[in-house]
Amino acid sequence: MFRRRFVRTFGLMTLAVGSLSLAVAQEPKPEPKADAPALIPSPFRAFVVTDRRYKKPTAKDQAAAKPGETPGEDIGEDDPRNRASKMHDLVTDNALNPVVAIFSRVPPTANGTPTPELVKLAASVNELANDREFRAARLSSFIIFLTLGKEYPEAETRDEATKDTKAFDAVLKAQAKARNDELQKQAKDRGVAEPLEYRFIVPLALAPGKSDAVTAWNIDEKAAVTVVFYREMKAIETWKLDKPPTDDDVKKITAAVEKELRAKK
Repeated sequence: MFRRRFVRTFGLMTLAVGSLSLAVAQEPKPEPKADAPALIPSPFRAFVVTDRRYKKPTAKDQAAAKPGETPGEDIGEDDPRNRASKMHDLVTDNALNPVVAIFSRVPPTANGTPTPELVKLAASVNELANDREFRAARLSSFIIFLTLGKEYPEAETRDEATKDTKAFDAVLKAQAKARNDELQKQAKDRGVAEPLEYRFIVPLALAPGKSDAVTAWNIDEKAAVTVVFYREMKAIETWKLDKPPTDDDVKKITAAVEKELRAKK
């Protein structure tokens, strides 16, 4: 009696385990989302020509800092964290922060005059990076001009390219100063005691038009300007422009960045 009951119970248990195993084995695996963002493929080393993301603290900042604190919200041009005149990877530098990476095969200047379409794009992205609303998100940007034939130390045109890039930077720096003067006056009229300073904080760099990094990032040889907006090392959106950006292009890019940053608050 006991033996028959044991055999029957054991048989039912075996059947249940077998059915469960079959169900698990037959459960379909979830398909990856078609719109899943692509991971940023690699670092991107370039020669940084200008960089003023960090500002040297003022005497007031130094006096207000507590022991062990870094004085000031921003720490100018002679701060050691700025990478001007150095080979540097601006991708790794920005870690998981949202970044608007701009790769331009269009030179920064034409006949000594900064390319106006690129100036407009750089100024618009800089406007977002300076916006109080997006500072908390640590929005960053950089522009790499892919106009060298070789890596910077070996490039025959590096001196001329550096001069052109500095001329491009000078225009944007002057625009930022005028914008800061305007904002400071508005803040004073409203009675704001310590308004944030508005500066041009987009590093400008030089790199060869062909390299392993260019290939890894899938930067089209025929694209005049490639803009990659990414966050947490995942590409959110990419624009490949066959000519310097129009006003509509700039509006689309900045609108997409604003939308993403507001959605992630």
